[in-house]
Amino acid sequence: MNIKRAAHLLVVASFAVLISGCATYDQNVMLIYNPAANAKGGSGELYLTTAGKSSGMEKSGKIKWIIGKATYADWRQSGDVVSNSSPADIVSDALYGELGNAGYSVRRVSSLPGNVSKGIVLTMADITLDDDNSIIKDEASCRVNISLELWKHGEMVKKVDYRSKFSDATVNVMEMTFLGTILQNALQNAMKQAVPDIVRQMEI
Repeated sequence: MNIKRAAHLLVVASFAVLISGCATYDQNVMLIYNPAANAKGGSGELYLTTAGKSSGMEKSGKIKWIIGKATYADWRQSGDVVSNSSPADIVSDALYGELGNAGYSVRRVSSLPGNVSKGIVLTMADITLDDDNSIIKDEASCRVNISLELWKHGEMVKKVDYRSKFSDATVNVMEMTFLGTILQNALQNAMKQAVPDIVRQMEI
């Protein structure tokens, strides 16, 4: 076997190992949410609870939530994008931090008190984060959909929905913080819509 033929076989073998080795590779998203809405004017106690639908599903045998797919440029599935927290918990944590910054004393409860003065029910939290890897770059896109019920003086006064999307790319393939940054930006964009609106409705 000549040197040229040997080199060719080495490249092919290396590529095969790369693809097969990544065929079941899961990417874990780490997020410590940083409030960004900069809303002000909230006052008093505000009760926050979660009820209803949350996207994603638990990964078998592990306490992780599947929120998207990781693929290669040729669309060969390579694994799941997973999070230690459910989409509902991720959105609830973001609302808790943002509303606290807006001036409220936020209380998390399992259900709203019957005569609640100010309350929010998170009825739907949908997060989809997909990642497309190639040899030269990593592209990711995140969509966040949120539905809320706003309550005042024991009555629901409004149902609201917020949608956001954020996409970006990096040449640092397999950068550990990249997907967390994508999720952070998409979630912040949703909070910039939601929180000022919540404050206006609650303080009317």
